Amino acid sequence: MENLENRKESSFTEMAEIGNSAFRYAENIVRSRFETNRNLEQRLAYHNWEHTSSVVLRALAIGDAMGLGPRDKLLLQIAASFHDSVQDWRPDQKKGLGYRQRQSGANESASAEEAIVWMKEQKQNGQNIFTEDEYNLVREAIVMTVPRWDEARHTMLCPALTAGTSPIVRALALADLGSAAMESVRFEQEGDQVFLEDYLEIANAIRSFINNTGGIDDATKMRYVDAYKKWLDDQVLFAKGRRDFFEQEIDGLDESAKSNLRKLFSHFDTSIKVAQEKADAAKSWNFEQTVDRLKVYLSV
Repeated sequence: MENLENRKESSFTEMAEIGNSAFRYAENIVRSRFETNRNLEQRLAYHNWEHTSSVVLRALAIGDAMGLGPRDKLLLQIAASFHDSVQDWRPDQKKGLGYRQRQSGANESASAEEAIVWMKEQKQNGQNIFTEDEYNLVREAIVMTVPRWDEARHTMLCPALTAGTSPIVRALALADLGSAAMESVRFEQEGDQVFLEDYLEIANAIRSFINNTGGIDDATKMRYVDAYKKWLDDQVLFAKGRRDFFEQEIDGLDESAKSNLRKLFSHFDTSIKVAQEKADAAKSWNFEQTVDRLKVYLSV
């Protein structure tokens, strides 16, 4: 029995080391592409390492709440670490304000392939550490982080999660959209970060304003401020919508897992309150006050 326990402990330690290796490898990729890129427009205010590392931590907490074992948690950590490693985008002229249209679906598929390439490079005694089924499971988990927009509730929801959905797939999908439920402070910050990432024209204008490299007329300033105020109003609806969909997204789990997740996803009301207070306060803000609020998230 002692030898068996020693082997188990050694196995757990090894899996933790592999998971941490994936985490650090993905960190180098994400930071180089989206934080230190020489092209400022490729430096992403939201899809950076802060977001990815937050998703990893949330995913592992969700995995614990759902009772995942060490091997499944390793696969979950790998999937979470790589889930946004590719972020290609195109300008969407129809939406205006330099809207950055992400290549949803294609980005997730490419991110999944990067994860699998890394997994296939991991060897033990010359043998692959992971199986073909595990490659496919990590791929599925990352691809399933593509959210669906619900216009009625003005929010994102996880794709069709059913009783047969793998716990790893479910855990990552919930974690990716989980800040309003699990981290109210992080949710409040993410709203500003996504706004700046989505509206490239506004981000560039704020950057120019800070650096005194370009003038902005009063009408344009007002247009930018109005867009931000509407965004803040929408954040309230977004958090309410996430709360409304929560029970649907955990349907099919056993009662123990549901109970654990309800305790973990207990910050919806706080997130809604904080978002509403911020939206109310912003109604009196001018352009300069808006810049002061957002500049902390910009590389200038």
